[in-house]
Amino acid sequence: MKKYSFFLVVLFLCIAFFAQAQSYTRTVSVEFDAIPNSYTIDVAKLKYNKDFAYSLTIDDGYKDVWNVAYPLIQGNWVLENDIFQGYNYGSGMPFQKVGGYTFDDGCGHQVPFHLGLAINASQIAKNASRINWWHLQALYDAGWDILNHGHYHVEALPIDFEDEIKENAEQVDDHIGFFPRHFAIPANQPVYAPETTSQGMVATYGAVMGFQGVYNGGLWDVEGDIAAVNSGLQLLRTSVPVDSASMNLDALKAKINSIAAMAPNQTIWYNEYTHAVGAGNNQYPNVSNLGFQLFRDYLDFLQQDYSQQIWVAGLQEVEEYLFVRQNTTISNQSLNGNILTFDVTLSTSQPSQRHFDLSLLVNGIGANINNVTVQGTGFQSFNTATGLINVELVK
Repeated sequence: MKKYSFFLVVLFLCIAFFAQAQSYTRTVSVEFDAIPNSYTIDVAKLKYNKDFAYSLTIDDGYKDVWNVAYPLIQGNWVLENDIFQGYNYGSGMPFQKVGGYTFDDGCGHQVPFHLGLAINASQIAKNASRINWWHLQALYDAGWDILNHGHYHVEALPIDFEDEIKENAEQVDDHIGFFPRHFAIPANQPVYAPETTSQGMVATYGAVMGFQGVYNGGLWDVEGDIAAVNSGLQLLRTSVPVDSASMNLDALKAKINSIAAMAPNQTIWYNEYTHAVGAGNNQYPNVSNLGFQLFRDYLDFLQQDYSQQIWVAGLQEVEEYLFVRQNTTISNQSLNGNILTFDVTLSTSQPSQRHFDLSLLVNGIGANINNVTVQGTGFQSFNTATGLINVELVK
């Protein structure tokens, strides 16, 4: 019996090792309109070769995520009643945002904004103010991030870290088939930070107001080493609104404008979090809660002013692009007449990884691109004028 158990342990370890050691390769072919004098192949700093990335996470799973945030971004009707606080939105009728909120993928296609949810499994479907498991599944299927936020959102010692971190992830996995390994610390309690890696987390997110980590004021230069995240170094989130002075659209616009101004010299990932996006005349907005009007106007601004420059995605989606970028090699380059071929290889992956996307920039000196094909990929878009190629390395 002991030999049998030992064999099973070794078998599972081998499976885990090879799962992580597996590499993924796609062959890209670029057809030019003439034989180029030379060429360059570069990996974009951010997906879609955007100037800056923006992540917004909504904590705790209140119902206005489903009643307000999701339908607003999708371009569907927003329910009149805010179940979280019992207020209506002040208009006497539902709002509608025709067309939803999107940004350009650099190749002429519109991509919907993806937000993130920080979830406490014990609160799912607890009462009418919380989302249920069906809602969570639908948001996950729509590309939203699901982050681990503690089973019971325990903020004070003593804390059962295995229950708060691992059990919470297992509960989510049991219901929607996804084990969340990105952990948003409840109430910015710093004692969580050294415990998350041992409980299987890939990345840990605190808040700007507390202990320091990779971020400085919610900003991170993407030239930084994402391996620091994987070793448990904290990434910091900024509350929106962060204080009473920022509870207006002009203040939120000014922050984004200042980040965009850095783009020519520094590629930035900026992230914020809030707890609610509903509306009540006396309750919203306040610190770390966005009112409906402010939330809607903020999204309007991001889309209308920065659709070409911004990448709106969840924390996990951005982290995984940076991981793919740092673990990908370009090899077997061959120029045969006017056809350039090369292999793109991702050498490893992270546990529970959802995104395996990479954006490439190809430039033919003295020739223009006519067409691009990618062998064996389910996702592909390209721009012949700019040489941008968006590929998915795993499908």
